[in-house]
Amino acid sequence: MAKHFRQPGGQPSAGGRDNRGPERQNPYLSTSQQGRQPAPQPQPSQPQQRPEPEPRQAGEGRTPRRGPAPAPAQESSEWPALPSDFAIPVEDHDVPSSTDRGSEVVRVKRRRRRKRAWPKVVLVVAVVLVVVCGICGAVLVNDARGLRDDASSLMSQVDEFSKAATSGDSDAVKRSAASIAGSAQAMHRTTEGPIWAAAQFVPVLGVDVRQARELCSSLDDLATNGIVPLGDALAGVNLKNLVGNGGTVYIPTLQQLIQALGVMQQPLGAMANTLDSMEPFHIGKLNELIDKARPMVDNANRLVGEAGNVLPAVPDMLGANGQTKTYLVLAMTGAEIRAAGGFPGSWGTVSVTDGHLQMGEFSSMQMAALGDVDLSYAVEPDEASVLNAGSMANTPGSVTMTPQFPRVAQVAAEYWRVVRGQNVDGVVAVTPEFLAALMGLTGASVTEYGFTVDANNVNQVLSHDAYNQLPAEQTDAFFSAVAGRSFDAVVSGLGNAELPKLAETFGKQVEAGTIKMWMANEQAQAVVQALSASGELSQDPVRPVLGVYVNDQTWSKIDWYLDMATTVGDGVKNADGTTSYQVITTLANTMTAEEASGDVDYIVGGNPLKRDRGDMVTGLILMAPAGGSISDVSGSGGVFAVAAQGQVYGFDAVSCNVQDLPGETTTVTYTVTTSPQATEPLAVQSTPLARSFG
Repeated sequence: MAKHFRQPGGQPSAGGRDNRGPERQNPYLSTSQQGRQPAPQPQPSQPQQRPEPEPRQAGEGRTPRRGPAPAPAQESSEWPALPSDFAIPVEDHDVPSSTDRGSEVVRVKRRRRRKRAWPKVVLVVAVVLVVVCGICGAVLVNDARGLRDDASSLMSQVDEFSKAATSGDSDAVKRSAASIAGSAQAMHRTTEGPIWAAAQFVPVLGVDVRQARELCSSLDDLATNGIVPLGDALAGVNLKNLVGNGGTVYIPTLQQLIQALGVMQQPLGAMANTLDSMEPFHIGKLNELIDKARPMVDNANRLVGEAGNVLPAVPDMLGANGQTKTYLVLAMTGAEIRAAGGFPGSWGTVSVTDGHLQMGEFSSMQMAALGDVDLSYAVEPDEASVLNAGSMANTPGSVTMTPQFPRVAQVAAEYWRVVRGQNVDGVVAVTPEFLAALMGLTGASVTEYGFTVDANNVNQVLSHDAYNQLPAEQTDAFFSAVAGRSFDAVVSGLGNAELPKLAETFGKQVEAGTIKMWMANEQAQAVVQALSASGELSQDPVRPVLGVYVNDQTWSKIDWYLDMATTVGDGVKNADGTTSYQVITTLANTMTAEEASGDVDYIVGGNPLKRDRGDMVTGLILMAPAGGSISDVSGSGGVFAVAAQGQVYGFDAVSCNVQDLPGETTTVTYTVTTSPQATEPLAVQSTPLARSFG
């Protein structure tokens, strides 16, 4: 709808006259414009239809329409002079056609051209943005495809790296490390581009872009500053020869490996932190990959961190720089079971100088004469009363009656000093199961007293058959001879074993409790603890561990037939923050009546408490987790009685006496309550048995 603007002084008439006086000249119209008659104006109440403009020829300018020149007007003092730059604001659809407004029309036309240009500019900018976004999107898509290909290639290279490391081919390790670094660097360069940098600010998916850039950066850092130095450190080094035949550990090679692992700590830790701090991606497939990678990287970071902290002490443990280290070895048998693993039937030493291992003689210590020499320790009252281990004070064979292996080792080392006059740097205790595992890796076998012993039969021969077939007075000598020669054969053949399989086997045996170690040096003991081979009772209330241990009281080798199992029920949260578990432990005598009558006396034993020849007498020790307790202990099936209850080594413990006839099972039920600090489920640690019953 047309808008009319009032000139100062009143409403002009159609003829250009004011209703207050005669016609006057408009000083803002040119002379030529003032000489023409104005065009008739439409009535305000009737909107004027804009005429279609006449077509112009090329080059023809836009000339405003002009009407007849108005009659000359006289100046009046009532009409004030307006400034020369005054302009009447007229919208383009309200422009009057009168000739006295020609200059205003020119300005309006120019404004119209400018206003009509803005939509075009906006449209052009929008088109440009669409094109640019399309290009960026295409680039991101192509880059993403490239990243996918690089990632696929990287996974293959990592697989090659793993195989090379497993096979001990250090040259292949170096080549694979360089390939991994190349792929990681390419991925990093791609995501460092300007388009990726800008895309991280896009709503929603920008988070994915930012995290992808961080991940590629960490991966590049790990490959360049961790994996490549590891490959370089192993250049020319054959991992297969880290441990050679003849029982030699090559310390320079070990030191190179330790140094390379130390270099990996920082970038691997950074990668673990990057993965742990990531938010969920909007692409489900990425979340699956991240969820799979995160625990693997965390575990690797933990292991490398622990290795970096403890491995520097290993060369010293192996007699680096010409020194000699001597370790006491206890060869235990589960046939006469003890809480720490078994009766220590044979004692010997292994010495190591500059990585070269040398086995000493093995012999029994059970009947060693102690004389009047005072030992440097005394049996604690709770060890005697709760564990029934008072005989540790004067019987070397009783040192393993406590489940706390550092205590076992210290007492055994003192016995060795008193009897043999030799100080040792540490103690290692192993069972026939551990020996069998190493003999299987090295292919070792020995022949003694007519028995050919290898990985397939060493446990049965040492734990049962030899006792049944040899005179009792020869069994200790046989056990010591086989143990000593088997260890010597294993050490001599270590170079035939593949290093990764050797490490895997060692780890499984540590978990099973068939090998335990203690070192007099604190740094060396830290290595043992990092390997989880210390045999220490857990002092951690957060991760509660129930101890279930047994000591033979039949005075025999009958425990070849002992089977034991423990079942933990669901935890019940108590009002005080503790958690209680109903636990069942079963002890079974798997001996048959025929075996009871056929086995020799040395196997079936002579405790006067025995009800018949095949009766098995066992001392059961239940040890609560750190900060916890044991209550409501009862038993059924065989003969059962609670013998003692109290504190030992700071743990709540219950000692029980159990008797089972051949084929009989005693079921012991009790409640275990953990510390309020416990956050993990209750775990169980038990004495390793002479054999597995499946």
